[in-house]
Amino acid sequence: MRFAIVTLLGLLSLNCMAAPPALIEPALQQQTIVKKADEDAKTKALIKDQANRMQQLEKANLDALAQNQALQLKNDNLNVQVQVLQSERSAQMFMYGAATLGVGVLLGCLIASYIHAKRRRQW
Repeated sequence: MRFAIVTLLGLLSLNCMAAPPALIEPALQQQTIVKKADEDAKTKALIKDQANRMQQLEKANLDALAQNQALQLKNDNLNVQVQVLQSERSAQMFMYGAATLGVGVLLGCLIASYIHAKRRRQW
């Protein structure tokens, strides 16, 4: 019994020391509202910042695509020029080969006729 009375008195004293719930609740609600407002403001600022970054990235992407197309066109033009130069080089080498063959045949005929004529004179 004595224990029950001490416990009851302890609970009563704790209740007297604590602030009334009616005073705690509005202050807590106001703090919660302020925190939510701050979080909302931060979230809105973050969303706005992300939107700006996205626009910058889209612009940079479009610029990169335009530059890529220009470089691709330039690359295609250079490839065509390389093919033309290779074709011209092949034709030039063919002509050099034909001229060398012609000169070789002509010199061969001249040398052969000279040697053949020299042998006829010896006989």
